Amino acid sequence: APAPAPAEVPAPPAPVPAYLNDIVGHVLKTRRYSLSTNNITVTTELTDLPMVLGHRGELEQVVVNLVVNAEHAMTSGHGSRILTIRTVATAGGCDLSIADTGSGIPRALLDQIFDPFFSTKPIGEGLGLGLSLVHRILSDHHGEIHVDSHVGVGTTFHIHLPSAPGGAGGAEAVAKQEIHAPAVRPLRILVVDDEDSVRSVIARMLKLRGHEIHEAADGGRALEMLLSPEHPYDVIVCDLQMPGLGGEQLLERLRADGSMMTNRLVFLTGDTSSVAWRRVQDHGEIPVLAKPGGLAQIARIVEELAEKPIHPM
Repeated sequence: APAPAPAEVPAPPAPVPAYLNDIVGHVLKTRRYSLSTNNITVTTELTDLPMVLGHRGELEQVVVNLVVNAEHAMTSGHGSRILTIRTVATAGGCDLSIADTGSGIPRALLDQIFDPFFSTKPIGEGLGLGLSLVHRILSDHHGEIHVDSHVGVGTTFHIHLPSAPGGAGGAEAVAKQEIHAPAVRPLRILVVDDEDSVRSVIARMLKLRGHEIHEAADGGRALEMLLSPEHPYDVIVCDLQMPGLGGEQLLERLRADGSMMTNRLVFLTGDTSSVAWRRVQDHGEIPVLAKPGGLAQIARIVEELAEKPIHPM
């Protein structure tokens, strides 16, 4: 019998435009509990950036590795615990810096930290693959990484990534490219997301369409705004998973109150493997879009929902 044909290896997914501030916000969200329980103060200075071209999952690995390393450096010492993350647009892309006030790395070891299996951690606390993986991912994305460190003071990793083609004008410019014409009629929209960078990009995009936008950084504040008779809204764009009152809990509270807005809700999520995402998908009553999704797709869904009759679900 002829030998079976070898199975075809699927092609790797093509790189897509990604917003670095969104990635940073998502990683900090997933690490919030660990950072809080380790008494680490987080400071962010995130400015408007161009999009970068790459694989979001891999870029998240880069940020996660550096944040976890910073946590370890600070919890193994006895000084202050401050994590500072900054982003800034450059002529050819964007820069990200992740700085800690941890124990620092001796100068003699700085040239080795990106080597496979090298680690500054004690034996048994890691394989040393983290920074080697970070270096490889950034090389694959045509990026660069450098480190400054002083023993007893702290360490700063500096990352540069080139902008995606056509993405040099920042997130607002990308939104303008995707949103070509104003909406048929202006809407009053509430955008709810605890990630400031995500919320602001969506809000700017919808404003470009001519809509009136109101923002809430958590579900509790959103509920107050929605239950106020002085603030009727046409559509709600809401993150599915937030600390405290998340999207599902907000929906339950609106249903319990008899709100007429329960079929004017769009959920967004950065974790399409979560139980909450699957639960909402299975019910099929409310649209749920993956972050980072296309801004034009968000605008289309929002404006389609606004044409539906308002009634409680």
